[in-house]
Amino acid sequence: MPRKPPPPPRPLQDQFLNNVSRYPLYLVTVLLGGIWVGIKPVVDLYHKSPAAGVGVVVGITVGLFLIYCTLRGMSGDPFLPFS
Repeated sequence: MPRKPPPPPRPLQDQFLNNVSRYPLYLVTVLLGGIWVGIKPVVDLYHKSPAAGVGVVVGITVGLFLIYCTLRGMSGDPFLPFS
């Protein structure tokens, strides 16, 4: 039985569009994986001790708020709009 010849190669434009169309899914996958890697230790800690989990979340929030206030102060912008 004779073998079928391979199909002709697709044009480069089709291959390019096919490859580029995969990047949004890749971006979403990488972002969700990074977020999960950052959240998983807090979730595990919360399962062991809810008070410790809440404390870590509050601590991270306060730390980010202090960094925000520091950067606003360094740029010369007042924290409150009416001061």
